[in-house]
Amino acid sequence: MHIASINLLPLSSLRDLETINLKSNAISELDLEPLYECTNMRMLILSDNRIETIDLSPLNRSSKLEALDLSQNQLSRIDLSPLSDLRGMKWLYLSNNKLGDVDLMPLAKCTRLQYLVLANNRLTRLDLSPLTRFTDLRYLLLNGNNFNTLNISSIFQAMKLEHLVLDERTEITAQSRLRHQDYFPRPIEEIFDTITWI
Repeated sequence: MHIASINLLPLSSLRDLETINLKSNAISELDLEPLYECTNMRMLILSDNRIETIDLSPLNRSSKLEALDLSQNQLSRIDLSPLSDLRGMKWLYLSNNKLGDVDLMPLAKCTRLQYLVLANNRLTRLDLSPLTRFTDLRYLLLNGNNFNTLNISSIFQAMKLEHLVLDERTEITAQSRLRHQDYFPRPIEEIFDTITWI
């Protein structure tokens, strides 16, 4: 049985609620406003639904939020600014949507982020500069988009990076000064000879 619609209002008084998992349903609209007082929430899993738009503003007080999964929905746009002060965020999954543009700037202070998954969207460009201080970043999955070129200079300091996944047709660029640093994250070492230095 799949849920097509759900009202989260009964959850509004559950301040100690840590996990909400509504994955694999048929939800097309979801109002997160009742979660405004759920300040101890750590995981919000909404993957594999039919959500077309979502307002993340009610999450801006969820300072303990570590995981947000909106993958496999119908999102064509998303405003990440309500996440800007959620410095404990570790996992952000937005893959398999219809996103044509994503501004990562609101994530600049979320430096504990380990997984950023934007695969299989409709992105043609992406500014990775907000990730400059993301030393804990481990997985950056960007394959299945429409990039012609992508500048990866900002992730040269992500020494814990384990997986960087891009399509082979994407021209990878980086600032030429970075080619002389002493050590590179392993995924960058693996593609080093294919980088166009600018």
